[in-house]
Amino acid sequence: METVQRTYRGVSAEARRQERRHRLIEAGMEIFGTTGYRTATVESVCARAELTKRYFYESFSSSEDLLLAVYAHTDEKLRKTVETAVASAGPDPHDIIRTALTELFSALQADHRLARLLFVEILGVSPAVDAAYQRTSLAWGDTIAALLAGWDPPGVRRDLLATAILGAVIGAAVRWSLEEYADPMEDIVQALRTLFAAALSA
Repeated sequence: METVQRTYRGVSAEARRQERRHRLIEAGMEIFGTTGYRTATVESVCARAELTKRYFYESFSSSEDLLLAVYAHTDEKLRKTVETAVASAGPDPHDIIRTALTELFSALQADHRLARLLFVEILGVSPAVDAAYQRTSLAWGDTIAALLAGWDPPGVRRDLLATAILGAVIGAAVRWSLEEYADPMEDIVQALRTLFAAALSA
């Protein structure tokens, strides 16, 4: 039987559902990124989104399901920001790396929720969430490996080097956020640029 999609004030039922889902993701991003996932409740998310629990369960099966959606949304947003900036950088790998790091840490500085969501709240929740974190980490490793394209010293696997560098980037981001962004962003970027430069010149 074909489902009838009703419109309300010119907006389809599916469009309204997607709008409610977006509001819940934004509410989850705010709560998980400030007070944290483990103390959050479905009720608090719904209150933030100004929606009832009925609409929460229309889109998500649980708080963990919402966390996965918030994590994916946050990662995609950050990735697009970095990729757009890199696309406009020059061909020199040092320029590309400088641009990528500057854009990444500028985004983390502009929205303090990002580091907490991407590197803290996502850890140790469940096997399913751990698997999502691992997939995302591998994807970022691939991004770093692409930045090192053309550099293949004998005896060194680029994918493993990219993983090591990713660990340094995450470590710097976590430390910076835990210290409430006290260090100048330029110092963080310069330290990581030095690491990349050492890899490129090895």
